[in-house]
Amino acid sequence: MKRHETWFSIFLAVSLITASCAEGSESTSLVTPAPVVETVTTPTVETPTPAAALDNADDLIEAAVNQLDAEVAAGNGPSETFAYDLIDSKIDAEGFVTLTICAWTGDTVFDTVRDSLYRTEVDADGSIAVTHVTTPIAAGDCVNTHLIESAFDFINEFDLYSADISANPASFATDERTSDLVTHSYEIRVNEINTAFADDEIYFQPSFIASDVRTDVVADALFRRYRLEEVTILELVICRAMNPAYGAYRSGALVDDSRSPELPGLHSIDAYQLVPDPDSAVGWRITGGEGLLWADCFETGDWPGAANIWRPRDTTLAAVDT
Repeated sequence: MKRHETWFSIFLAVSLITASCAEGSESTSLVTPAPVVETVTTPTVETPTPAAALDNADDLIEAAVNQLDAEVAAGNGPSETFAYDLIDSKIDAEGFVTLTICAWTGDTVFDTVRDSLYRTEVDADGSIAVTHVTTPIAAGDCVNTHLIESAFDFINEFDLYSADISANPASFATDERTSDLVTHSYEIRVNEINTAFADDEIYFQPSFIASDVRTDVVADALFRRYRLEEVTILELVICRAMNPAYGAYRSGALVDDSRSPELPGLHSIDAYQLVPDPDSAVGWRITGGEGLLWADCFETGDWPGAANIWRPRDTTLAAVDT
């Protein structure tokens, strides 16, 4: 429309000059007017500034970490990441941030080192736009903190439950916690044992006084992860002070404390075999275990070595790095 108006203006100017020449003297010259040029203003497009050019790498890395946190919290973690530890972070000249993480999906006992890549850009208003690009597997091994800490939390819950069941074996079949803490196969095995104790009016004082496994231990907590057929298992071995009142009781009288004269009597050692279960309220279930009573975790001078002799397996027990 503007172009039509412009040419109409030129046409009108020429028409007026032509008319002037027709009405004036013969010596009047026809002067061609300068063309009318329309100025077109190109709208400004605000393009995000390359991140590295702003010399604010720390802010951009922090924004990428915040984005990863938000994705994990919303249940949309990259590569199904349920929990992660940040191992390293870096940014390149184009604003791409690489977060090297120890990622755990929550449905296996294994975790994975991954490089989570994010594109960062600074908008015109100074805000930082972050976009997830990819999260491939990276080199290296790791142990996810949340994996271990959640297992410790589970053991705390299970120990309190176990102490209650030991004090009243008949309650195993009716305690609501049973269905949330143990696997079906474990429930079947232990139910038979507790039924026999209940029929014989036997109950127990626990082999240790449970509080928090993190502070109850008298030696390093040991762990290993392995696959047994189609099941992945996290095994933890814990050494704690022995409860001197441990034993089987009937009507308040000690029936058997399972102690022989040659046993040192210092420690209770317990192995827990856990399987992950995201559908459980506590994230884990116990599928097996074993214990030593009146033991000495330091008798050989090599606690991990002694534990591996007690429970041999291709994958060895190692200290939890706390």
